[in-house]
Amino acid sequence: MPQLDKVTYMSQIFWLIVVFGSFYLFVWKSLLPSISQIFKVRQKKMDSNNSGFNIYKEEQASVTESYDHLLSRALSESRQLFVETSDFSNTWLNNSIKDINEKTLLSVNEDYITILGDLGGKKHLIKNCIHHS
Repeated sequence: MPQLDKVTYMSQIFWLIVVFGSFYLFVWKSLLPSISQIFKVRQKKMDSNNSGFNIYKEEQASVTESYDHLLSRALSESRQLFVETSDFSNTWLNNSIKDINEKTLLSVNEDYITILGDLGGKKHLIKNCIHHS
């Protein structure tokens, strides 16, 4: 077997060192700097994206806080307007009823009470006449 021949060991070791040494120098001088450059560019892009993402998150938090504040303020104002409108409506309704009863329906109310009294009196007279007869 020629690969186990002791005479050729030195030449095999020499060429092994030359080939792997030249490959090592080629990788060290040309491939590693370009790979390193790629990693640096990627890292810069990732840092840039992260800082942009952080700015976006801060802006989103600010917008959310602003939205919550506006929503709570709008709800409290609408609640207050509803209470004011309800109070105003109740006051207006009570005043309208009072005004209608005192002015427009006063004669009708008096006639109604008079008729009820007359009917009650007639009913009482009829009961007394029936019981005494």
